[in-house]
Amino acid sequence: MQKFRRFLQGAFVVTGVLYATIILTYLAVRLVAADAFWRLAFINTFAHWLILPVFLLLPMALVLRKRRIAFALLPIALTGIVWFAPYFMPKFPPKPTGQVIRVLTFNVWGNNHDLSRIEDWIRQSGADLVLLQEVSPTHAEGVLPGLMDLYPYQSSQEDNRRWGDNISLSRYPIVESQYFDLGVPNHPDPLRLVVDAPKGRLAVYNVHLDWPGGYTRQPEPIFQSLFENNFYFRSVLGYDESIRNLQIERLLAKLQTEPYPHIVGGDFNMSAASIMYNHVAAQLQDSFREAGWGLGTSWPDASVRGMAGWIPPLVRIDYIWHSDDLQSVSARVGSPVGSDHLPVLADLVFSS
Repeated sequence: MQKFRRFLQGAFVVTGVLYATIILTYLAVRLVAADAFWRLAFINTFAHWLILPVFLLLPMALVLRKRRIAFALLPIALTGIVWFAPYFMPKFPPKPTGQVIRVLTFNVWGNNHDLSRIEDWIRQSGADLVLLQEVSPTHAEGVLPGLMDLYPYQSSQEDNRRWGDNISLSRYPIVESQYFDLGVPNHPDPLRLVVDAPKGRLAVYNVHLDWPGGYTRQPEPIFQSLFENNFYFRSVLGYDESIRNLQIERLLAKLQTEPYPHIVGGDFNMSAASIMYNHVAAQLQDSFREAGWGLGTSWPDASVRGMAGWIPPLVRIDYIWHSDDLQSVSARVGSPVGSDHLPVLADLVFSS
């Protein structure tokens, strides 16, 4: 028993030293290089999962009196607390004094050709504005007639450059509907709507940005067969954020000239732990960060992607952002409804 205990302590020492060395190195490189090369950008996407083990290892180091390991783990734990604790702090948004606008964004998945279950869920959501991405062209052409009674105002963004269409549904009259040119050739642009909301006109953007996994950067020849035949290997080996980042930069620049209070919702294909998230958050308000609880991970639904059902969604890539004219009083991630994404809802009010 004594030998076994020494073995476990030795294994813990090796694990603790190795983990501390790797994560401290990563944090230092991230601080200096941000997302300057693709491998670092890919790792940044899952940074919260890299930090999480420290909250198990540090207490174990203290219990086992491994002070040097505890000292090495402490800056990682402090980084994790500063970085992620705000997601778990209680939120106390003010009680709404005006009419609440409930917004729903949902990538329904291009492989999902029967949206009857999702339509039923949308009916129960109470949403006033619904932003859908990847609506299969085999399901509807231009509108969702099954929801016309609740959402008489509908706008479709058909584009053969994307996998499925964007469809926006509104209880409020749509007075403008147009593409929002980002100047990125061969990639679809967001759809900009203007609706007559209870307190005036409101600009609403339905966004589906470029997937950074495996379509623009070719891997080394030795990995070519894995790249071509497996979605997950292709997503890792071909990871390239450049087009998505360019879309975000152009979108933020355009939004600076938007005359109306605005909501920007959709599938950003951007992790909340990525460097680019901070650029968006510097200009727009993240409804979930403002009024939600937890990490809010929305992709992927493991059971739909053929993985074990107990695996939780890994990253948050679906967002409802808004301008300073609005405020989020409630936000949550919905339950699985047949897509590989989870829906995201937010209740917004005009801030004045």
